[in-house]
Amino acid sequence: MRVATLAHRLAVRGRAHCPDRREPLSGLRIHLLGQYARDYREAAQARFGLGDYPAVLALAQGSGAEAAGLRPGDWIIAVNGRDIRPDPATPARVALEQAEQAIATALAAGPAQFRVRREGADEAILLAAEEGCASRVELVPGRRLNASADGRIVQISTAVLAEAEDDDELAFIIAHEMAHNILRHAARLERKGRSRGAIRETEIEADRLAIRLLAAAGFDPRAAVRFWQRFGRKTGAGIFSDGTHLRTGPRVRLLTDEADAVARAAQ
Repeated sequence: MRVATLAHRLAVRGRAHCPDRREPLSGLRIHLLGQYARDYREAAQARFGLGDYPAVLALAQGSGAEAAGLRPGDWIIAVNGRDIRPDPATPARVALEQAEQAIATALAAGPAQFRVRREGADEAILLAAEEGCASRVELVPGRRLNASADGRIVQISTAVLAEAEDDDELAFIIAHEMAHNILRHAARLERKGRSRGAIRETEIEADRLAIRLLAAAGFDPRAAVRFWQRFGRKTGAGIFSDGTHLRTGPRVRLLTDEADAVARAAQ
C-alpha cells in the first residue's frame, strides 16, 4: 500500500511532465489466488480471502478507489456489467493482466460501475479514475538491490525499499524508474543500442525528471541527494563501475543542481 500510494501521488500530481504518456489511474491493486505458489495458496486464501475472482490487494491513499469505498479483500465480480472471472486454464499472470485491462478500458470511458462481493454479499460501487502518468509500479520480494523499468512496468525490490529512510527517499526511487518509462528509454535503447554512453544518458535524464516529479507531487527533491550520499557510500562503485551510471560524486552533484533549479523556479 505504501508503494501504491507514493506511485499514485507521483503519477497524478506529476502528470504535467508526461503529456503524451497518460492513462486513467484508480489507485486499485488486485491479485489472484493463482499468483501464489501451490504450497502457499491455502495460506493466501486464509490471509486474503482469495477465491475465483480478482480481489483487492491494496488501495492507494487518496485515490479514486479509496474514495469509492472499495476495501482490501473485496472480490471484483464485474465491471460495467462484464463478468471478469478468470478462465482457470489461463496462466495467473496473463489472467491478472486481462482483469487489469478490463478495468482500465472501463475507466477510460468514464466512471465505471463495479460489482463487488464483500462478506458474501454483492454491492454496487461507482469508481472514477484520475488521469496520471502511465507507469505501473510493483513491489517484488527480493534480497537484491534492484529497481527496473521496462517501458510499461516499474519493479522495486523489497531490499531497495528497505534502503529508503522515509517516504521522500522511496518516492525518488520510484520516480526515477517511472521517468524511464515516461521518457520511453527502453524503446530508445532498443532502437539505438545499449552502449554504455547511451545508458548513462538515459540515467541522467531519469534523475532530472525524477526531481521534477518529486517537486510536483509535494515530496522533498533533496531526498534524492540524501539517498545517494548515503547509498553511494554504502555500496561503493559496485554495479555503477561499468560506465552506465554516474559515480556517486557526480550523481550527487547532478541531483543537487537539479533540486536547486527546482527550488529557484518555485520562488
